[in-house]
Amino acid sequence: MSVNLTKDVRRKATASLARYFEEVKEEEIGVIAANRLLDFFLQEVGPSIYNKAVADVLQRLQAQLSEIDIDCHEGEFQYWPERGQWDSNNHQIRGSQQTHDVGSRCASLVGLRLHHDHRSDGRSPIALAGMRRSGPE
Repeated sequence: MSVNLTKDVRRKATASLARYFEEVKEEEIGVIAANRLLDFFLQEVGPSIYNKAVADVLQRLQAQLSEIDIDCHEGEFQYWPERGQWDSNNHQIRGSQQTHDVGSRCASLVGLRLHHDHRSDGRSPIALAGMRRSGPE
């Protein structure tokens, strides 16, 4: 996997590398040398930076997803308890005055449409819809 930069970002990165060599190393390198150095960094270190960023995002998403079941859980069989009625054993069930709109609460909590992807290697990662990485896995 290679990291691809837009023309504008590549131009700015090349200029920054050339300036670094001029100001810090006190040696001039041309645009061609700066481009080659940038290509080297992108090929050699780029995947490590990319993988770390993906791991950080996954960790953050997993932390948020682990709370969804708590935040979005809706009690079952709430018709009678909400009305302060009696259960089948003639025990009074105290009513709850809370109303729940789980759908909108969970949608705003998640903010993303998720789906599960079962891959041939047996792992089942959560992939963000529309943001899949293309290419071989």
